[in-house]
Amino acid sequence: MSEYYWGSFGFPTEDCELTSLNEVSAWAWTGSVGTLNIDKYQFIVGQPDPRNPEHTVSEIIRVLHSYQDQPETELHIRLSGPVGATSWEMLRPLAYETLFDATTSFQKEHPWAGSVHASE
Repeated sequence: MSEYYWGSFGFPTEDCELTSLNEVSAWAWTGSVGTLNIDKYQFIVGQPDPRNPEHTVSEIIRVLHSYQDQPETELHIRLSGPVGATSWEMLRPLAYETLFDATTSFQKEHPWAGSVHASE
């Protein structure tokens, strides 16, 4: 068993406002690398990841990037469970509180991963 820690994607957390959460309703990626879907999920610390029951949510951190001209917020979802070697799994620890933030972040930071399909 390993733990997924955010690291490769998203913004750094230095000089940011960090808030620990026990539960959050947020937009996150599901699907495969070629066609990523964005859906809204309820993440709860200590409960299974709603996208994959083999993983457990171990921590949720809201990161406000207040140092930016236009502050952005993202959620870091730390997961425990078996680790695979796919790029898709590296995207799993990030979630967003609005659909706009999720699709904007994806299109800006991950254009290699396929088109965005969002459920409303």
